[in-house]
Amino acid sequence: MSRRLPRMPRELRKFARLARARRWRIEVKGSGHLAWIPPCGRGTVFTSSTPSDPRTIKNVIAQLRRAGLDDRDPRRNPTARGDKR
Repeated sequence: MSRRLPRMPRELRKFARLARARRWRIEVKGSGHLAWIPPCGRGTVFTSSTPSDPRTIKNVIAQLRRAGLDDRDPRRNPTARGDKR
């Protein structure tokens, strides 16, 4: 990533840290939008860095989950690993 991430809402910052920990790349485009690129390189999600609608953050999180970003913590949720305990 060549540019520093812009200011963003707390919920998106949380997902940005999580995505980077899971080897996703987050690039700032010339327009200020963010490109969330998964490790496989396919299924890039484009978002605004400063959402204007209250539903935007929830929609972005849903898009990232559909693209493969798993935000479940296997230490807290055994079913996140597939265990059926």
